[in-house]
Formats: sequence, structure tokens, C-alpha cells
Amino acid sequence: MSQNFCHKCSAPLPSDARFCPECGAPIFKSARMSSAGTTLWLYALIPLLGFALTFAGLYFFDEDSPIIDGSYFLLTLILGLADRRYVRRLGYPDTHWFWAVFTPPIYLFLRIKRTTHNYLPLVLYIVLSAAIFTMSYQAFDYLLEKNSFI
Repeated sequence: MSQNFCHKCSAPLPSDARFCPECGAPIFKSARMSSAGTTLWLYALIPLLGFALTFAGLYFFDEDSPIIDGSYFLLTLILGLADRRYVRRLGYPDTHWFWAVFTPPIYLFLRIKRTTHNYLPLVLYIVLSAAIFTMSYQAFDYLLEKNSFI
């Protein structure tokens, strides 16, 4: 069974195609595509993992510690570069390292477009980011009300 879209140009493919009719790229087998999607879910959990690292950092370090500020970026760096290397090893065209490190949502979109065409990890990333942002905002408001100097 072959994939439904070309990994190179994203053109729709007939089910029995071995090469893309648009660009001539060889078609990957679906087993390869499913293995390309396994690490994507971990990368989509970056907001939740970063949130957990921040609270762990607050427990072990001073609240102004640069370790707390850098934990989210370090997590994004490690997971992004590891995932990019994994996708390249599977034979898919990879994105520039800049996207994986500095802009995870754009990297997720480009990676999904080139590999699995399953956009659920990107939706999960956006929902987690929005939920964590909302919780942080509400916690900040609560702390301001509790420690009001007026």
C-alpha cells in the first residue's frame, strides 16, 4: 500500500503509483510513513513537557535562575534536532534546523506536510499551548490579587 500524497511536492497520488506523476519522486511505503509519525507525538507535547520542567525548576532552583528560563528552549532544541535527524534517516526531505529549534509550530506543519499528512499533532500542540498560556495568565492574576499592595 502506498501513501496518498507525494513526500516531495505534496501532489495527490493514485493508489498503485510507484513514482509521483508530478515530480517523479519515488513513493515511500506506508510502514515507513507510520514510523515517521511516532516521534511526532513526542514533539507535539513540548508545551506540556516545558511546563513540567518549569515547575520542577521552581522546586529545585531559585525563581530567577536562568536554568528555569532556558529549560523550555533546551527541550525544544534537543527534541527538534533529534526528530529532524530521525526523519532524515528515514529518507524524507528535511526542513532547515532553524524551524525545529526556534519555531516548533512551523516545524510541525512542514514536517507533517512532508511525511504523514496527519495534522492531529499540530492541533495538540496548539491546544496545549493555549491551555498552558491560559492557566499561566489566570495564575498570574490570582497572585496579583492575593499580594495586592493597594
